[in-house]
Amino acid sequence: MPMKIELVSDINRIRALMATDRLDIAMAQFPDMPFDIQELGTSNHIIISDNDLDIGIFILDNLSYRNHYNIHVGFIKSARGFQAYAGGMLFLDFVKQLIPHGCLLGMIPCTKEPAITFGLKIGFKLLAIVPESIKINHNITDSERVDMAIVAFNW
Repeated sequence: MPMKIELVSDINRIRALMATDRLDIAMAQFPDMPFDIQELGTSNHIIISDNDLDIGIFILDNLSYRNHYNIHVGFIKSARGFQAYAGGMLFLDFVKQLIPHGCLLGMIPCTKEPAITFGLKIGFKLLAIVPESIKINHNITDSERVDMAIVAFNW
């Protein structure tokens, strides 16, 4: 069966995919804390499958403006490469059919260079890098963890 994409509300399916290859850790901002899946209804979960195997997820969190979303993306280890690229292109076509216009913003920790590269390859634009501009207090000195690359896709 070919690659397919679907909007999913089955929390068990989402959690099972996030547990595969520790995808919840790979998608997280910090390496010691898993990605926080929001309640269904507050985020949109779009799963990419190939030959009936769930290989990737796109999570869209609503922003203040209509049709503007913060985007989170993750693919299982075996799908990172061409399948992720094809899934990303399929996702962009899918979301453009769902809503007539919009903007997707990704705020990626600069330590996750492969995620930035992925976004650029599928059509996102690099808008800004905020190097060492955010200072962390309270005995935490690793400011690299919060420096973000901002990528955007609009149509």
